[in-house]
Amino acid sequence: MPGAAAGFDVASRIQIDAIVTDMNMPGTNGAQFIPEARLAWPDTPIIAISGQSIVDGRPLKEIACSLGANTAISKPFRVRQLVETLEALLSERKARE
Repeated sequence: MPGAAAGFDVASRIQIDAIVTDMNMPGTNGAQFIPEARLAWPDTPIIAISGQSIVDGRPLKEIACSLGANTAISKPFRVRQLVETLEALLSERKARE
C-alpha cells in the first residue's frame, strides 16, 4: 500500500498528532492527499515536504497552504527544522484547545 493510502490506513487506526507528507508520492500525490487529510482531520497539523521549493512558478509553502497544509519545508532539511516546526504547530493547536 504505497504513499497516501498507507498514511490514511495508519491514521484511521491510531491517534495521530501531526501529518508530514511529501508532495511527490506514488499513487496519490500531496496535492490530492492534503485536502483529503484536512477534511478527515481538521485540527491536525499538516506539514508538506518537497524537493522543489518552487512548483509551477509558485512557492511550495503557498501551494501547500492553499491545499490545507499548515506549512511546508523544502528538502534537504535538517531534522531539527522539522522537529521545531512540529513543536510550534502542536503548541499552537494546544493553545487553541
